[in-house]
Amino acid sequence: MVLALIIIVLSCASCGEERNVVMYTENFTVTDAMLSYYMYDYFNYLVSSYGYYFYYYYGFDYTASLKEQYYDSSSGATWYDYFLYLATDSATFYLTFCEAAIRAGLSYYDEKFDTLIDREIETLESTGESYGYSLDEYIKLCYGDITEDDVREALRLFYLAQEYYNYFIDGLDYSDEELEECFAENADDYTYVSYKVFDVEATYEDDADDETIDEAYAAAEAAANAIAEAENSDEFDTLLSEYLTEHYADDDEMTDDDISSLVTAALIEDETIDEDEDYSVWLFDDERELYDTTVIDDGEGTYTVYMVTSLAARETYFTKNVRHILLSIENYDDEDACMEAAEAVLEEYISGGATEELFIELAAKYSYDTGSADTGGLYEDVMLDEMVEEFEDWCYDESRTAGETGIVESDYGCHVMYFIGDGREAWAAQMYELLVEEAYEAEYDRVLDAYEVTSDLTGVNIVDINADS
Repeated sequence: MVLALIIIVLSCASCGEERNVVMYTENFTVTDAMLSYYMYDYFNYLVSSYGYYFYYYYGFDYTASLKEQYYDSSSGATWYDYFLYLATDSATFYLTFCEAAIRAGLSYYDEKFDTLIDREIETLESTGESYGYSLDEYIKLCYGDITEDDVREALRLFYLAQEYYNYFIDGLDYSDEELEECFAENADDYTYVSYKVFDVEATYEDDADDETIDEAYAAAEAAANAIAEAENSDEFDTLLSEYLTEHYADDDEMTDDDISSLVTAALIEDETIDEDEDYSVWLFDDERELYDTTVIDDGEGTYTVYMVTSLAARETYFTKNVRHILLSIENYDDEDACMEAAEAVLEEYISGGATEELFIELAAKYSYDTGSADTGGLYEDVMLDEMVEEFEDWCYDESRTAGETGIVESDYGCHVMYFIGDGREAWAAQMYELLVEEAYEAEYDRVLDAYEVTSDLTGVNIVDINADS
């Protein structure tokens, strides 16, 4: 065990710059340079994914020093502190899961990690070149005063931890009975109803007398009850459209398209129960029948009409199991070059015998999806609204058959697809995810208790990459 620690420390020092070890376990270390990578990996993800949101809601300035912006002004914590906390939290996970990994017989020096790391470095290099930077310059721009070797060490620790996570998850198995039991315990959160709803509001002038207000209330109630006479979804739309057309007859700015949009917006899909709301209790009543309607009076001049368009039930559609090989757009000059590369991979698959085993090999060889490349590009139990639209549309095409392949383009690049077949029913996939999450949390607690992490951040040397912006 000690020998492994010595090797890792030497490999960190081999980059030619002295690195401070700021966190360590029995066999693994994290240097300040590695921590810098983890820290700014979070930061860069935030910038690319939530840029305007963080600016608008938190006043976060992406051009100003992280150390001069407060994440929590009451405690004095800065955004630098926040990202450093995220980095140390991740490093704790990596260190402890790596300890668990070697005890499970997994290797820190697995050759597939080299392939994955090389691919990450290649992406950094090509992205940097597109902005006119060398690899070293781009790494420093994105991650602080660190080198390619530091990035490689940080990634190797990450991949070994991920390998143990996959190893642990792959060892889990749940019977149909266990999934049913889990559903019974969580039914309220995974039973859905769809319905149509519209508020009919009494309208009157601010200075109206009581008689006029009473008449407005009665007219609104009558209009709501008229819509509630609908016997199916189409009739509801028709009656609602007629009401809106009459209601806005004197409004020159209200167009037919506006009315159509209001009718469309009346549909609410896949809502779970809220026992504090009368309408929700009504929707989920066991005696409810399809296209039942009701009108709820709020006592203040608003009469809300509801129609059940699908009865309360769990999701029973079948999920999809697929594999894919992602050719990242960031690694090619343009979309055409990316597509050519994807076509070449697909041709290699076809000419090589077109087996699933070969596809798994090609995923490890070519895919830039770091979350699936080492598992043969596998995604099991893909649910609706889980993947990008193009990916999902291909998977859920009703004509799709087992073993079928194709190429899908998305904002990420080109996906070489392999269709395995149907997965679990959606509700069962949801329960499986719940049970896996519970098992993972228990395993993480066990690993944290089993492998002590020693931290000393007093000498941490991580530059504020925004300080000179």
